[in-house]
Amino acid sequence: MQGSTHFRSNGDGWASFGHAPSPLAERHGDDVRLTVDADRDDSPVIELVAGDLRRLLTAAERDLAGFLALVAAWAVQQLPGHAAPVTSALARALRLPAQGPPSASPRRPGAAG
Repeated sequence: MQGSTHFRSNGDGWASFGHAPSPLAERHGDDVRLTVDADRDDSPVIELVAGDLRRLLTAAERDLAGFLALVAAWAVQQLPGHAAPVTSALARALRLPAQGPPSASPRRPGAAG
């Protein structure tokens, strides 16, 4: 099952994510309501201001990027022949841009390598 979204021109609306449990994100003006499982009446719910959600998501993405940088440095030391594919695979799983190992420097055009 695929997710779906329904938003009005004023930004109000909802998004479902198409898998069990049935998470749901709803926006009403400046407020956002995140429901873990919309199919359950007793589902946990988080309510917050949209700006706070943006700030929290930005911080989470920054933390994940920092984690990816640590993994890249670890992989260079522990998996020298596999550091790039391991780091790339983790970046894809986290949906972050891949980054080269910390010791890698950008190549100049025409440089031997």
